[in-house]
Amino acid sequence: MSTATATSTATKTQGATMPAEGQPVLLQVKAANLAPNPDNPRKDLGDLTELSASIAAQGVQQPLVVTPADKQGRHTIIMGHRRYAAAIKAGLDTLPCIVRKAGQQEQAELMLVENTQRAGLTPIEEAKGYARLLELGESEDQMAKATGRSRATVRRRLKAASLDPTLLPDRQVSFDQLDRIAGFDGRPDLQKKLMKAAGTNNWAAQLAKCEKSIEDEKWLEEARTVVESLGLDTIDEMDDLYDHPEGYRRVETINTGHDIAAAMSEMDIATRQSLTTADILNNGKYDWNRGVALLHRYTPKELDERKREQEQADKEEALRQAQREQAERDERERNAKLYAFAQMAEKLVLDHIEHITKRATPLKNSAAILAAALMHDWECGADLTSVEPGPAYDDVWGQGSDLFSPDDKHRQQAAIWLLLSAGQLTQKPYDWTDEHVGLRMLRQYYGILAQTGYKPSDDEEAALEGAFLPKDEQEEPDQEQEQD
Repeated sequence: MSTATATSTATKTQGATMPAEGQPVLLQVKAANLAPNPDNPRKDLGDLTELSASIAAQGVQQPLVVTPADKQGRHTIIMGHRRYAAAIKAGLDTLPCIVRKAGQQEQAELMLVENTQRAGLTPIEEAKGYARLLELGESEDQMAKATGRSRATVRRRLKAASLDPTLLPDRQVSFDQLDRIAGFDGRPDLQKKLMKAAGTNNWAAQLAKCEKSIEDEKWLEEARTVVESLGLDTIDEMDDLYDHPEGYRRVETINTGHDIAAAMSEMDIATRQSLTTADILNNGKYDWNRGVALLHRYTPKELDERKREQEQADKEEALRQAQREQAERDERERNAKLYAFAQMAEKLVLDHIEHITKRATPLKNSAAILAAALMHDWECGADLTSVEPGPAYDDVWGQGSDLFSPDDKHRQQAAIWLLLSAGQLTQKPYDWTDEHVGLRMLRQYYGILAQTGYKPSDDEEAALEGAFLPKDEQEEPDQEQEQD
């Protein structure tokens, strides 16, 4: 609907308040006597800076369209709300206005057409504009003709306008998104989720989830029909599709989207015959927890048998638990003995090394001992720099010389002390439990000690024979020896 041009070119300062019968009148109206139309669909007038500057420089080039003055002498703006706001900002006292007699319906049409032909009207504002025309009694055909939109577009706008206003976001939302949201009519829960995602990068994902929810609900209704046709009882006791309630055994789980009939056909006869019950789950939070759980309800006889089996299983588990606890106690005791033995053996060996180091004369086989100790330390990675003499070695030979500065007479004894001490410090308690490396190196070390005259205790002899090895690594007795 186009705006008629003024036929009266006489410019008047506001005086006449009614135009001639059927004719618009051009007037200069005081800004104080102009009022914005409360039905204007455009609530946000946008940035008025440039328009206000233009009006300040050149005046209002296009008159506003207003209603005739009311009893208080005030005109309601039909078209030109942005020009009015910009003129006020520019400081104008009067504005050119075309006074036009128009009913509420025609006013609503004019405002909607003006705003849709200009950028900036939000989809929500446009939708509300169509809704206002509907309230005023205008049909969809009339709206389409007045605004130049197709009837389908008008219908979509009206559907968008029906959305709960409390759900509408403050940010910009496209018409396509509003249409999609309106399509979930009757599901305010899903509409709320979509409104929250509209205008953000989460929109596509949230839309897919909501569409999947609708599809799943339709599938579940069809699944209920299938379950009833099979003569199965239904329960509502499960929270997890892959669990089973007390007194039931889960036979099959069918997630939404799968063909129930096909799943049933793949079961063998005995399995199908065992089905007694179904639980249909629609967990709205997780897709994987929507579907049908096909169950077998235990008979009293089966329950008794399961009870006996469970009691037997409990006894076996209790026995296994007792064995585990005993094994843990045995292990703790074994470790305590091992560490106590290792401390005792270390003291015996170090006392012996101190004794042979303080000898007045070197050992007769010192060269062979040195060679063997050197090779042993190299093989086990002993760190010679970690060896430090304690108080027992202060002035070890009574001649004022220390272990690191021996005289020629005691040079070999100092070397033997260093090598054997380093070999001892390299040892760890758990070496006595390692058949392949640790115990082999200990046996080699004790062989060198034997060359110095060391005689191991019975406990050391037993440990060298493998007393601390794990039971499964200890050598089994030879069968022929057992027979003898």
